[in-house]
Order: sequence, then structure tokens, then C-alpha cells
Amino acid sequence: MKNNESLWGEIRSLLLVTHFSNVDELKKYREALKEAKLNVHVCGILAVVETKKEKQTMLALKSVVYCSEQEINLFGRLKNEEAMKQLSNRYDALMVVGDYSSRFEKLLKKVRVKVSIGANSSVDFLTLKLKTDSASPSHLINFAKQTLEKINKV
Repeated sequence: MKNNESLWGEIRSLLLVTHFSNVDELKKYREALKEAKLNVHVCGILAVVETKKEKQTMLALKSVVYCSEQEINLFGRLKNEEAMKQLSNRYDALMVVGDYSSRFEKLLKKVRVKVSIGANSSVDFLTLKLKTDSASPSHLINFAKQTLEKINKV
């Protein structure tokens, strides 16, 4: 099977949504995206932090946007302009790592993508849900890549 006949062969841009644990892990996600032959300059990482205060102390990294679920107002709108811009872009794929509140899931559902992937996630709207024991960034990205390489595009 040729790579361009698989779903993975169609992916050039990806939005990765993950809970923030530390900066090193975000750097590992960036490296994993590079290893998967994706251009990190057209891919994005949305790191979800616990509080707005924590977001303000984060180290700025290219293609990483920090967001807090506390920034969603009563009407379900996100008050973080950087994150709104990131979520309004069009991507070939959305990869969600972990679980999120229903309010945050509604925002993720609006992202325009061809395929949505969940890694160790129970988010309802995802096209493909993958379960794995490892939580390392490299393993999660590679596992998604290998799975999508086995699936032919429709």
C-alpha cells in the first residue's frame, strides 16, 4: 500500500490537544510530530492548563497555545483569542489526548478537520478512538500514525 492511499498520507496539518503537565512533554510532542514527518509550523498544539493564572506563567513555545477551561464563558465562548484563532484554523486532523469537560468538547467539535483521532480519550465526536497503555508523546503520535497508515482513504 502506498502512503498516499492511506488516511495518514492525506494529513499535512494536525491540531494536537493535550493537558499540560510540563514544558518538556510539549517539546517531546513537537519532536514526535517532526519524527512523524509533519511540519510543526503548520501543526498546532493546544495545551490545556488548570487555571488562567497558570497560563500566564507558561514559557512561550512556537506552535503551542495555552488555554484554560476557565476561559469559557457562560455562553460557551472561549475568551482566549490565541486559542480561538488556533481552533478556527482548518486542519487535516485533530488529535485529542485525554478527556475534557463537555463545555471544552463543544469547542473542539467545531474545529474543521477531515479526521479526528482520540488517544486514550472518550470524547464522543471523534472518528477514531485509540487506546494504549503508554502515555509518552512519541508513542501516542506514532501509534496514531501507524493506525492511520493501515486505513485506506475513502
